[in-house]
Amino acid sequence: MNILPVNTNNTNFNGYDAIRLRGLYMQGLNSPAKKRIFNEMKEICKKEGLDLFINQNNTRIARTIDESAKIDPLLSIWAQDRKAFVKKNGTPTILWHSCEKIFNKSELGPLSYYETEVARDFPKGGNYFIGYKDNGEKWLMI
Repeated sequence: MNILPVNTNNTNFNGYDAIRLRGLYMQGLNSPAKKRIFNEMKEICKKEGLDLFINQNNTRIARTIDESAKIDPLLSIWAQDRKAFVKKNGTPTILWHSCEKIFNKSELGPLSYYETEVARDFPKGGNYFIGYKDNGEKWLMI
């Protein structure tokens, strides 16, 4: 991986400027207001052509909210600190924080083609972006 200097003239940079997103994952929506945010994000994703996935009650990943589902109050709302979606040896993989319930393939729903790797420590937070160029070269922006 080549480390290149960053042009700091752009003070309003965000990750979406660097590369197009493919999808969004949300979890821990534990109030009606947060469910409304999910519905707003669903409309934005539809307009932008992005996939949207939700772990509402720590029993499965889905594309829509189940209004009758009991909300899991222990499910962390900090998805960026609990999951990372990467390719490991060319295989789509979810890095899954060991403090949360680990899903089996059927509970991954529309993401069942992902492998899961469980760990307590892995890159987390919203301060980095991992990607792959068209030629397969990996890149990391911090």
